[in-house]
Amino acid sequence: MGLPGWRRPDPNDGRGRLIFLTRRGKKVPALAVATGRDVEARWAALTSPATIETLRHSLLEVLGELQKQSPDPTPAR
Repeated sequence: MGLPGWRRPDPNDGRGRLIFLTRRGKKVPALAVATGRDVEARWAALTSPATIETLRHSLLEVLGELQKQSPDPTPAR
């Protein structure tokens, strides 16, 4: 069961519930960015900063191609 305040009734739709981030949840993006930077630094130490930049570029290229194939990330109902 969730903590109070996470979900509230939707004032525009009596059937719906609005979901809000908690204080802890709001900290997640900053933690994720910091963790990603730490991982990249460790990988760069194992290889080189240029290798990690090439990897990033390649992954972004693959992501771009995937988005072209399926531009709408909303699942079908």
